[in-house]
Amino acid sequence: MTNSENHTNGLLSLYDSCTPRADIIKGTFNPELFTASLNQVMDSYAGQSVAETPYTDASVFFGEATYPTSGMRDLLSTVLLRVAGDTTASAITRLETGFGGGKTHSLIGLVHCAKRGTEIRELVAPLFPGLPLPAPGTVDVVAIAGDVLSVNKPSGAALIPHTLWGELAMQVGGETLYRELEGDATSVAAPGKDFFKRVLDGRKVIILIDELAQYVARFEAAHPGKGATQVAAFLMSLSTFARSASGIAVVISLASSSDAFARQSESLGTELTRITGSEVAPEEAAQRAARAVGETESVVARDALPIKPVPQSELARVLARRLFSHIDPEAAERAAEAYAALYASSPADLPSEAKQTDYADRIRASYPFHPTFLRFLNEKLASIETFQGTRGVLRVMTLAIRLLWQKRPYAPMIHVGHLDFSDRLMADEIVGSRLKAGDMQIVLNTDVGGPQSDALASNRSRAQMRDAANPLPSGVPYHEMTWRVVLVNSLVGRAGGVSNNLFGINEADALLSVLMPGLPATAVKTALEAIQKHAYYLREDGGKFFANTDPTINRALSDIREGVKRDDALRLILEASRKVITNQNGIFEVREDVTAPQDMAESPRRPSIGIVRVDAPRIVVDDFIQTVGNGQPRISQNHVALLIPNTVPTDRDSDGMFGDQRAQQSLDRLLELARDVRAMEKLAADPGAYGLTLRQLDDDFQGRRARARNDLNVAVSKSYTRLVYPGSDGIAIREIRVAGGEGGAPVAEQVKEILRKDGEVIETDRAATMEIVRGLSQLFFGLGGDTPTVNGIRDAFAQQRRWPILENPSVLNRVISAGVERGVWCLFRFTDAKSDRPDEIYDAQNQVPLNVDLSADGWSIIQVAKARARGWIKGEKPSEDKIREWAAEVARLATETRVSDIVEKVKEKSEAVTDADVLNVIPKVIAQDRYLIHDGEPAQQEKPNGFREGVEATIRPPRPDDVLIVRAEAARRGWLASAPQTLLIEEEGDAPRVLLPLVKRLGRVGANGTKSTVDDLRVQALKVPGGASIDLKISGATPESLKALDELFETLMTVGRVDADTFASIEIEHPDDECALVAELKKGAE
Repeated sequence: MTNSENHTNGLLSLYDSCTPRADIIKGTFNPELFTASLNQVMDSYAGQSVAETPYTDASVFFGEATYPTSGMRDLLSTVLLRVAGDTTASAITRLETGFGGGKTHSLIGLVHCAKRGTEIRELVAPLFPGLPLPAPGTVDVVAIAGDVLSVNKPSGAALIPHTLWGELAMQVGGETLYRELEGDATSVAAPGKDFFKRVLDGRKVIILIDELAQYVARFEAAHPGKGATQVAAFLMSLSTFARSASGIAVVISLASSSDAFARQSESLGTELTRITGSEVAPEEAAQRAARAVGETESVVARDALPIKPVPQSELARVLARRLFSHIDPEAAERAAEAYAALYASSPADLPSEAKQTDYADRIRASYPFHPTFLRFLNEKLASIETFQGTRGVLRVMTLAIRLLWQKRPYAPMIHVGHLDFSDRLMADEIVGSRLKAGDMQIVLNTDVGGPQSDALASNRSRAQMRDAANPLPSGVPYHEMTWRVVLVNSLVGRAGGVSNNLFGINEADALLSVLMPGLPATAVKTALEAIQKHAYYLREDGGKFFANTDPTINRALSDIREGVKRDDALRLILEASRKVITNQNGIFEVREDVTAPQDMAESPRRPSIGIVRVDAPRIVVDDFIQTVGNGQPRISQNHVALLIPNTVPTDRDSDGMFGDQRAQQSLDRLLELARDVRAMEKLAADPGAYGLTLRQLDDDFQGRRARARNDLNVAVSKSYTRLVYPGSDGIAIREIRVAGGEGGAPVAEQVKEILRKDGEVIETDRAATMEIVRGLSQLFFGLGGDTPTVNGIRDAFAQQRRWPILENPSVLNRVISAGVERGVWCLFRFTDAKSDRPDEIYDAQNQVPLNVDLSADGWSIIQVAKARARGWIKGEKPSEDKIREWAAEVARLATETRVSDIVEKVKEKSEAVTDADVLNVIPKVIAQDRYLIHDGEPAQQEKPNGFREGVEATIRPPRPDDVLIVRAEAARRGWLASAPQTLLIEEEGDAPRVLLPLVKRLGRVGANGTKSTVDDLRVQALKVPGGASIDLKISGATPESLKALDELFETLMTVGRVDADTFASIEIEHPDDECALVAELKKGAE
């Protein structure tokens, strides 16, 4: 709404109705010219050279600078009547002052009238008709400034009064009279009535005592215990004399003690410190002064006529006289009517004063200033000692007027909300060092709107952002105006917080301050409500709105978060997704940010796993496995796997459209987390851009920031819930559930575990086992032909979807070498195509050298029997020791097994081994491992007739139907006479472990209370780094033996690793119940 639109609601344009002083508009107005100085006027009359001001020149003073308030009229009339001889007029007058109260102005007017009298009647009469002006020169004026009068006898030769009564004598009779009365004049004790006769008798004298409270406080500090009492005694005597002498009038300015000192506590504290020579804190100074002035207040209150020079209702007229050259009374009338109608429409929302019938009169009288604007100046700013009273108000008002008339915003009247803080001078005046509110500048710029708001990331304040987002049709910046009111009402009483009546503003008062025709109450309420949601520093507590220099960081983050774009948040999610699995010695080569088959290039040498982007479109699984995109078939179909997040639907999902919705919801949750992280990053990188300081981002915020980043990483890891790969039974989709975290280990480990359980990966530590070699033999020789090439086998691992994958490319070399070592196939290569025999061939008796490069062309494998049939190798069989080792290995896998089963399993290890070869080594296995043998059935509980043990078990050659059984099992079944005493414990790697953890400490246990001999201790298939395994067997170990082997046990179990193939047993034929080892074994077995 432009100001011209005021006419639509009955208002006249402020800018047309009021004409500011020309120097205000030009910016040349000097408020010092309108800062009254009584001493300057008195010096001018004393003939001293002083600068000419509107106050020293009576014609300017009465002609231009004075508005005839009722209080000033009463003062001039009362005092002049009294000195004219009218004894009905009060002899003692007390000026009650407040901010902008016109006290000094009124005193100066009195000085002009007393000094020049009838000479200036034509100047005075238009303003104050009927005043009894004296003849010029017939009235003496004594003006005592209580705030500067000395309170101690000065040093040096100069004659300087330091008491009120001394100053009175000096001003009335000069140095001569002072010398005559020097005893009384210099005494701390108040003078008697003779003093007043000598000084005042027969004279017409107006005695002006200004800032009496300041003097009393200082005089008491200089003369503790008597200063204040003597001042009160002096005033009482002066009052008594003045009442009896018709030509004497006394005018005293004495603010209440609370008003006088609360606003000047710091300067008073400094002054009392100087006087007393010891530190006096501001609060203590105010308390001391209030106590000192108490007696004086009682005397003045009893005898003086109170006059308020400028009543509150006339303050606006005084200010208007100083600041405007013209104000249209019709505009004031229209404004009063419009505001009264507005307040009548919202009576419940406004304070009681706005509902009173005379409030329209107050508006009319204060025009163009709204009453709340003047109250803010009078009750809030005026209470700040450093604001400099009238000077400060004039600076603020002249600057406000100049800015209004330059920019011409909508303004039916001038409200607090019209203070334009975008102007640096205005901001410095109100929220600057002058008011000791520099810490509020960040509040101004961030929340309200100040000269540095354009440096914020948004280029505007929070209030300005709200006005832009929710504008009124009129264009009035209602958020900014309302928030300005909250801020400026928070400059006073901050130490007391919300309990201080001066601090902050309630909703009703805020409405009255902001509400104006064209700006409805609903808009102002909306602006106040927005503080809770959108302001960083402005707050609401207990119905009071105020500013706080501690920001609400959560709100700042919330607002920053709203500005984080989707792509920005997505970037953080993608960064986290690239850490789900990393290219750090894993099975897979990782492909990041996969959205389509072409993102998964052919990978013939190493399996690749695609980390599907969280925002990828719907995945058609077969397309990724079978093609490389654009309809081109994929060759290495066994070397591709996908890790798919729950944010991406696939064609294999069973819930169709609902699956798409869930995927989008999952993505939205990740985006929310990412926005939180990005908001914290932006705030931490440049807090000033968001109206905060680095200091305000405390350790708690930094911890939250780190946790938010970790939470995002965990959430992204957890989102990857599906592993897709080509399995032996078709394309497999497996669920993944991980704890998540940065580094990719949890996801990678679970992927590997799934492949292991499904038999879809050949791991390095199992590649050389007979089980793996036998299984792969069927695949290798199923490729077609008797001699598949190694390179062809390598390609088949990449291409054959029903084959497993290799943990790493070197595993194939290990498998090929193991097959040769175990006699499953031979490895050969021809270098001469015409030769009948390979140039290089390796078998079980001639194993593959470590330096053979199997990636070179020409290497192939052939089954041993077919190589022997072609005459390429000799039919050599393994040594007897090797066959015995194999037989013992098979026997250890079970507590009871048939000899025929041992024979068949050993023959699987080498085709050159016969039944007889195995049967020949069985007695040695029985003797070595202390097996028992019988001719019954496995698992039978009754003792068989053909049960043999000891030497008898080894003498007779075993038959295929015989059964080997370990001593512990035979003892358990009661077949051994010594069974009740024998302690035998056996365990495998996957079983609950009692013995294996104890082996590491056997030496120490042996040294601490072991009494039994360990008849048999075995640890077999204990894995050590590099793929080797260790078998340990100890017989007849006494406690001393165990102690001696302590270091061996410790090293063995520290370096070795227990897995599913590890076996351990301990046998003590004669256990001692008091033996520590026996006790520990039995306890663990329970």
